[in-house]
Amino acid sequence: MKIVLGSLIIFSLIISSFGNSDKLSDDNLSFDAKAGSNLVTEEDSGGIVLSNGLIQLKFYNVRSGFGLYSLSNVKTGYDFLLGATKESNLWNIEFKHSSNRLMYIDNTIECNRTHKIERSADGSNLTLHLYWNDIALETEEKVINVHATVRLDKSSLSYWQISVDNKRKRFGTWEITYP
Repeated sequence: MKIVLGSLIIFSLIISSFGNSDKLSDDNLSFDAKAGSNLVTEEDSGGIVLSNGLIQLKFYNVRSGFGLYSLSNVKTGYDFLLGATKESNLWNIEFKHSSNRLMYIDNTIECNRTHKIERSADGSNLTLHLYWNDIALETEEKVINVHATVRLDKSSLSYWQISVDNKRKRFGTWEITYP
């Protein structure tokens, strides 16, 4: 996908685990999940786990850049990522200079990284917000901000969205790969 328009880019994707589950259990998580009726999150020093009983997502911790290392069907246990590495790239962004020179960054870039998890008021969905703020590009400080979200509801789908705020004048956001 090539994008050159504007300084704020939003990209969305839906991923399905193609399955249902009656029981989720993974180390510290265990509950009955009839058709994905329970949304669960777990955070520790190793990272973040989101699950709805149908699909389970595992992300590395803030120090590793929140790389996605597991996307699995809970019922079958099948992991679609088959064990991604510690420096797993959740996203890659390519910038193009006005002189046609390219520059690349990814979720492991040094910056101010934070996250928050929101549960909807009615309990029907769970959203993980991941932030990479104040990213430097070449000699310019604090010119790129990235906000990625992953939402689980009670279905076997996961909803992915990324927003890139590029304050650079000479580098345009050219290509985004997510997830």
